[in-house]
Amino acid sequence: MWLIAAVIIVMCVYAIYRYTNKTSMYQAVNQPATEVTPMQGSSSSDASTASGNKIIEMKPNQKLGTYITDSKGVTLYVFTNDKPGISNCTGGCLTKWPPFLQTDQNEKLETNLGVIKRVDDGKMQYTWKGMPLYYYVGDKNPGDTTGDGAGGIWFVAK
Repeated sequence: MWLIAAVIIVMCVYAIYRYTNKTSMYQAVNQPATEVTPMQGSSSSDASTASGNKIIEMKPNQKLGTYITDSKGVTLYVFTNDKPGISNCTGGCLTKWPPFLQTDQNEKLETNLGVIKRVDDGKMQYTWKGMPLYYYVGDKNPGDTTGDGAGGIWFVAK
């Protein structure tokens, strides 16, 4: 009897923990980044490099609303198990969800775009409003959004 009660309590605590983390992730995506490498502001609505090439673009979608892509139009995603400024997608997770990595250290970053240093491999990963950005290997063409809602924990970045 005690064992059943203990299992029920543990399951309730876990459910509350998961709900709280998802809620805080969604709130964090709507707040300015706080735990990222210092960003250089720009008056542009899209992030751009020093040479003027776009890093990200905003794409309208009737079903999803406006979401973020890289400069080639490939959809970018957020992982609800991440925290602002911290990537928790490591190991096998990266096989399906490769990080959107910074390639030029001299890029001028738009206000909501930042970078973090990944703990597991030391690479610099872009963030949007503090949340790490990823690609999905199931997206075969620019504009595909097949990873949206995957597992209830992956969503297009907005």
